[in-house]
Order: sequence, then C-alpha cells, then structure tokens
Amino acid sequence: MEFGSVLFDAFMAPLERAGLALRRRELLQQASGRVLEIGVGSGANLSFFRRGEIQSYTGLDLELSERTHRRVRQWFPNATLVSASVEDLPFAEDSFDTVVFTLVFCSVDDPEKGLAEVRRVLAPGGRVLFLEHVAPLHRPWRPLFHAATPAWRRVASGCRLNRETVAALRQAGFLVEVRERFNGVFVSGVAACCVDTP
Repeated sequence: MEFGSVLFDAFMAPLERAGLALRRRELLQQASGRVLEIGVGSGANLSFFRRGEIQSYTGLDLELSERTHRRVRQWFPNATLVSASVEDLPFAEDSFDTVVFTLVFCSVDDPEKGLAEVRRVLAPGGRVLFLEHVAPLHRPWRPLFHAATPAWRRVASGCRLNRETVAALRQAGFLVEVRERFNGVFVSGVAACCVDTP
C-alpha cells in the first residue's frame, strides 16, 4: 500500500502540474465546518483546505496507508480516519457540513448507493464539493472512452473512464452547480441538498 501510494502520486504529478492542483485549491478552500473527505488516498487534497475554517476533519478510504495517516495528522492532528466504503458510511445522519470527493466516484462499484449515503450524512444546508473525471461529451472521444473502459477498469483498480457523475448526483436528488469542465474529461462543482427523487 505504501508503494502504491507513492506510485500513484508519481503518476498524477504531471496532471497536477497541468492544472489539477489549481482546481483542487479553488474547490477545497470552500470547505468548512465538519468535513468528510471520501477517498483520502495519498492525501493529495490536504494542503488545500483552509484549516481555520475546518471544525473537524474525517477522512475515509477503503485502505489507509501509514503514509496517509502521517500526512493527515500533520494537517489535522485531531482527525478521524476510517477504513470503509462510501456505499456503507459508518456515520449518523446529518453528521457533516461539507463532503468532499475528488477523482473517487470513477471507481465506486455502486455510485447510486454511495451518493444516497452522502446525502444521508450531509447536514441540512451542507454542500458537496466534487472534482471528478467523467466521460467526454463529444465524438470521437466519447465512444472511445466507452470502448476502453472494460480493459482500463481491469488494470486501473476499477476506474471507469465513462462515468457520468454529474448526472448521478442529480439523479440522487442533489442540486448541482458545475463550476468548470476542463481538459474534456474533468468536471468540478458544488452540490447541495436536495430535491425529492422518485
């Protein structure tokens, strides 16, 4: 897991320099109150939070390496770290004012269930801050991404290139404001609760 975390950071470094880190910063500086970060990973988001605005920080991932533990404690000494799935969040209703996920829902097995759980733990008036990679909007890339997804999923830890996370958020009842779509496959925005779902 330690080696995988280092390898992932090395793989992501060119994308971060090409503008992903800037988008993370712009998005995550809006986090406040009781914060839940889904998919802490290697801790790539930590330095972008405004610590003075954070009442409490809870980080969640399927696996949490010692390296991630160390990084999180450097930024949030009183953080809570939990190994769990977004499809089965071990928190009470209305537990968080801000829920954050970046480059996570591409690999969630059941995004509908995961987003229902996000909605459940989000407090009234709370917000979801998201930055995800999604299927391209146009040809020729859109059909290519759909075609490549089965093979890519097998070699990239379950990552789906053709996810439609903005549509999934809306279907889960969130009111979604897309702030930016960039490089054709990344989208960032803010989602608030909620409208009734069928």
